[in-house]
Amino acid sequence: HYLQQQASPTRAFIELFSQAIEQWQQQSNYANANDNYNYNESWQHFTQRVNQGLQQLIEQTNDNDTVFVFTSGGVISAAIMQILS
Repeated sequence: HYLQQQASPTRAFIELFSQAIEQWQQQSNYANANDNYNYNESWQHFTQRVNQGLQQLIEQTNDNDTVFVFTSGGVISAAIMQILS
C-alpha cells in the first residue's frame, strides 16, 4: 500500500530495498532478540553459506564440465564479492 501512494513506486521500492540490505549487512551475528529489525540469518553467515556451496560445487565438478547455476541476486552478489575479494 505504501508503494502505491508514492510518486515513483519503483524509486521508493529501490530505496526501501537498499535500506533493508544495508541493515542486514550491518546486523551483528548475535543480534539482540529485542532488536526492531532482526533477520533470521546474518549477512556474514549468509555469505559464508554461499561460499561453502560454491566450494562444494567446485570440488564435485570435473575440470572439463560445464555447470549452470540459477539463483537469486543476493547469492550472485555474495559470490561476486567473494570472487573479487
